[in-house]
Parts: sequence; C-alpha cells; structure tokens
Amino acid sequence: MFVLSKGSIKQQFASGLAAALLLTGTSVPLASAQSANDTPENKSSQSAELQSAEAQSAEALASNDAASDSETIQPGAELAPSLSEDILVHAHEIDGRQAATLFVKDIPVLTFIGTEVNSLSNSSDAVSLAISDTSLDLEAEAAPAGDLLNSDLEADPILRATNLGSKIDPAAVNAEDISVRWHEETDGYIVTMADEDLIELDSRTVLADTTEDAVEDALQVTNRLRRLLGDAEPVSEIEGLPEPEPVVEVAPAQSVAIVSSNVGGASWYGPGFHGRLSANGETFNQYALTAAHRTLPFGTNVLVTNLYNGRQVTVRINDRGPYAGDRIIDLSQGAAEVIGLIDSGVGTVQIDVLAY
Repeated sequence: MFVLSKGSIKQQFASGLAAALLLTGTSVPLASAQSANDTPENKSSQSAELQSAEAQSAEALASNDAASDSETIQPGAELAPSLSEDILVHAHEIDGRQAATLFVKDIPVLTFIGTEVNSLSNSSDAVSLAISDTSLDLEAEAAPAGDLLNSDLEADPILRATNLGSKIDPAAVNAEDISVRWHEETDGYIVTMADEDLIELDSRTVLADTTEDAVEDALQVTNRLRRLLGDAEPVSEIEGLPEPEPVVEVAPAQSVAIVSSNVGGASWYGPGFHGRLSANGETFNQYALTAAHRTLPFGTNVLVTNLYNGRQVTVRINDRGPYAGDRIIDLSQGAAEVIGLIDSGVGTVQIDVLAY
C-alpha cells in the first residue's frame, strides 16, 4: 500500500492542473506546438502560460483546503477532510488480510480487519504485533471516502477506521456521552455516543490489544475513548447486559454408612390415617416421607429401594407396623409414590438402615 502525504498530493494535483490548463489553453495542434517551441518567442510565451497555470492551480488548492477544513466525510467525497491531529490510522496486515488500527493521541484503540483472506489463522497476537511503519494521518488522508454503506467499501478497513475517526474529534466530542450497550440481536456490544450507535465490536472490529474477553474488550474500548477524548471517568457496566445465569452448585455426594440391610415386602398406607397420631406421638402426614417399622428406633433414616424398577427414597421411621405377612416396612403414600409402589400396592424392596 502506498500512502500519499498532503504535500505530495498537492504537488501532483498542481502539476496535473497546470498540464490541463496548458492543453486546454491553446488551440495549436500538438505536432505544430512541438515545432513552434523551437523559437525564442514561443518559449517565452509558453513560460508565461505555465506561470499563469501554476498561479491558477495554487488558487484552486487554497480554495480546496478552505472547503475541506469545514466539511465532514460525506458519501462520494473526492478527498477526505482535515481532522484532528490527535487521530491517526496505521495500515498493516493481519494473516494476509488488510487491516487498519485507529490511534487516539498515540494510543491504539480499535483494529479494523478486512474480509479478504490469503492465509487465515486469526492469531490474536497479530493484532498488536503486525502494525507496520505505513501510516495514514487522517489530517492528510486523501483516499476516496466513497459510499461507506456500500458492501464493497464497508470491507475496506482503512475507510472504516477513517469514518470512525471523523466522528471523534476531541475538540467537538463530549467524552461523558460515550457509553457501551449490549446488542441483543447479535449478542454483541455497541459503543454509543450521545445515545447514537458509534461502532459495533465484532470479529472484524476488535480492541487493538484484545484481552480475549468480549465484555472486557468492550469496556476497554469505551473507557479509552472516554479518557482520551475528554478524561471522563470510566464506566464499569454494559447497558442492557443480561444477568448471568445463576450457577447451581450441587453438593458432592456424601457416602453414608449403612448399618444393616434387609430384603422383604413393602406396602403403603395413608387414606384413613392422615391427621391421626403416629406411634411416636406426632400427627401422621400421608404426604411426608415417613414409614412404619416393627422394631427400628423412631427417627431412624432408612433408604428404601424398589427392586422392580431401581427407584429409591429415604424415609424416617415414625410409626409401627406392618403386621401382615412377610412385609418389613409400611411406607407413607408420599414415599410410595416416589418409588412407584402406588399402583401395585405392594412390592419387594431392600431397606438399608443409615447411620444418621
């Protein structure tokens, strides 16, 4: 890439304009003009015309400079405007793609990456290390601004950096108006100024020295602009950012000692007993996870496993029974529902007496 300084652009513009004036200011054919140039009189006339053309070109340049100083970037503009001397764009490459980094007061803020790919690895280190010596001073930039809404031009990182630079003149910006918000549709982050979108951070628009954390990058871009453009206090939150989903911590399974085990029949009870007193003196609740046992002390916790389907429930002994057949435990209705014993009424279970 070749970047022309403002002086070289003026020199080329002046030479071209002088040549154009010479060609349009005479009616002599080129062949005749060549032969006529051999005479001293024609040489003197040509010199006078050249001086006149150069004077006109200088006036045109002065007029062009005065107009550019008061304009802003407009789609289709032939020359970029003069901007703050605090804004600088460095042109470079990242993994074979054209890129441009926007500096504010010599501090890198944003890197814009082009879409053309030669060899793509997206190494984040390249963003901060691949900046070359080629630089583009926005005050002297003369690249065509073009239609920045056009998809082809939108892919040009230099134009994108220049366009942003034109909006953040430190002399005209209130740094307190710069903020950042979350964009729900893209799940990204947009830097705003006076409630208007300034730039959206994405894979082609990144913090120059990215932290690899999207939230942190968005805050750093915002706070650098706030500090460099007006020494405003930093912001610590992103507007509209949803609260993170709460992390549910699952307590690690604790191994509980089993005092004894037994296999036998189980039944359940509830209707007709709900609200009556249990053997330990408490009111029976058919929906609580309790059970009746013939001999286990009240308050003993028992793990009951339905051997038909493998479902388990831990119950507390608060009643006495059962007294029918080979049944070894009588579950409350609530406990029977947990292990799928309601429909069958009875089933074979294993009971493990727990140590707590």
